[in-house]
Amino acid sequence: MGKMTSESGKPAARRNRTAMSCDKCKSRKTKCNNPVPGPCDYCRSIGASCQIDVGKRKQRPYYFVSEEQYKHMAKLIAHHYGPDIDLTTLRTLAAGIDNSSDGSPNQMPTPSIGMSSTKSESIHSGAPDDVVEKQEPQEGVALDDIDSLHEQLGCMLKDSTGEYRYMSAVSGISFNAAVRSLNPGSVSAKLDKDIIPPMKTMSLPPATPDSSAASISQGDIQLPSKPLGYQYVNRYFDEVHCLYWLYSSEQFHTRLENTYASRSATSASWVCSLYSIFALSSQYPSNAEAGIDLRSASEYLTLAKSMVPRVCDEADLDSIRALILLALALQSHCYSTSAYLHVGIATRVAQSLGLHMDKYSLSHGFVEREHARRIWWTLYIFDVELSLRCGKPRATTIEGSKRQAPLPSEQVLNPGPNMPSGYLEVSKNLTQLTELTSQTLYLEPLSGARKLLSPRVTSILSSLQEWANKVPSHLSRTACVAPSHKRSIALLHVRYWSVVILATRPFLLCSVLRQADLDEADKKRCYDELAGICIDAAQNSLNVLKMMGDEGLISSLLQSEFLYILELVQCFLIAFTKTKEENHIRSVRACLTVLKSMDDIGLVQKARPETILQLKELGIVDGDDELGPADNLQDFSQFLMGESGVDVYDM
Repeated sequence: MGKMTSESGKPAARRNRTAMSCDKCKSRKTKCNNPVPGPCDYCRSIGASCQIDVGKRKQRPYYFVSEEQYKHMAKLIAHHYGPDIDLTTLRTLAAGIDNSSDGSPNQMPTPSIGMSSTKSESIHSGAPDDVVEKQEPQEGVALDDIDSLHEQLGCMLKDSTGEYRYMSAVSGISFNAAVRSLNPGSVSAKLDKDIIPPMKTMSLPPATPDSSAASISQGDIQLPSKPLGYQYVNRYFDEVHCLYWLYSSEQFHTRLENTYASRSATSASWVCSLYSIFALSSQYPSNAEAGIDLRSASEYLTLAKSMVPRVCDEADLDSIRALILLALALQSHCYSTSAYLHVGIATRVAQSLGLHMDKYSLSHGFVEREHARRIWWTLYIFDVELSLRCGKPRATTIEGSKRQAPLPSEQVLNPGPNMPSGYLEVSKNLTQLTELTSQTLYLEPLSGARKLLSPRVTSILSSLQEWANKVPSHLSRTACVAPSHKRSIALLHVRYWSVVILATRPFLLCSVLRQADLDEADKKRCYDELAGICIDAAQNSLNVLKMMGDEGLISSLLQSEFLYILELVQCFLIAFTKTKEENHIRSVRACLTVLKSMDDIGLVQKARPETILQLKELGIVDGDDELGPADNLQDFSQFLMGESGVDVYDM
């Protein structure tokens, strides 16, 4: 707008307004001229006293709140008290805070670090808030010396077995060593900053004559014949080692050859590892050329379990291998809870060696450190998968650590002929996405920690899609790869689709069981879209599993393949209930065909009859275990199989 002008074209003089009227002019509601310094024109004309009583004037308070502060405060209030809170409610809440005296966190004294002594004294002397001089917020004093102090004190202490054990600063052991180091002649100079200087006259744990960690002589090892032993080992490397790397192929076969050839003593952990592998692979009938094994798979499992006390006493890298292998054997024999507990012990041993902090390099060589890194991430992957299947918390932790174990260098330690290069990194990233999905969609909603909103589900699915886009070309499903790599790559993609199903199956189930509650159009559309993604993921997973069945890549040694198929059967049954489309029943029958092609051992032997029986009741399978015609289908809208995460055969 332009400047105001008078009729003559000259700018009009601005009107002088009085900032404040005197009491008499204010009461008369007339203009007060020149009240300051006074007297005003009116009071001078009548000879009256001209006064301004500031105390009686109602001043409008002025609060400085930036737009960003206001938005954040409004958001916090809406989050905790709802979006419809009014001024009366706010006054009531504020009065409750002023009158409370229950020692709540709001009444805790504020630390005085970085504040002037005057203000600190006034706060803690009980003076009113308006007496305290207002000061601008100050940043706290940087205490980063504490972090460097912890690193300086060390974290690895050598025990009586010669192994270095991880000791965090909270234990007080490094603090004790620092106090001892105050005497210049008490402790020699540290060769490694991570090492805690040992005691001079004491070393723990104490050694005993009957120590259970004593080595085992050759005569105490109950081995199968050499041809049978190598047959068991080859099956293990083909079907299990390709997913969970624990030994380099050269190292393992060299040790196995020495065990069969020599009479020298060996460790309990190595023997336990062999028994566990035999317990896994001897579930299959042996070849006639290799001979007959006089021991059963259950007997080998018993032998492996009997070694656990000695394995725990050794508590070295071999102990972690042995406990993971024993957990795999226990799970294969349907002892999932026992497997879960042994993985917990393996994690404790790994943490005692500092594997989680990449500290396993003090008394071991460069290559052995790469072994430790690969074993740690293998343990992490197996722990997350087993915990998910058992529906229990995992033992390994990787978040919140400034120094995590890096992935091993494949230039130093090649994964071998059974696992493709780069597989461990891709598998680890998928496992972390599995954890994120489980935490977001299952744990947080149950605990009430955070409200589940559609953008969070969309974010998870986007992360999964990003993972799939970044899979190297040699690990893609359609890549031309070596026969020994086909199984691990195929199962990598089945795992991916399983995580997509994990993220979307609640919406598929809810769209069937609570269809009447989805009255909002946007909400129903969201649930239908996620249900469709779940069905598509199940179909993609089935395609991979059918390919594995056709090429003989499916194994019954591990529970995973059977549980993947059971998961697909559940999804297709719910999809048929939702859509009534016949192609979902054909997919169930395709799952059953793959299931029937699996070897009759382990969980397949125990759970397959139950699955077929339930499908018979639905009319999908006829009385002779053959696939039934479509017109024999029964109503199974109320049918729900047990969750794949619940092992009903766990003992």
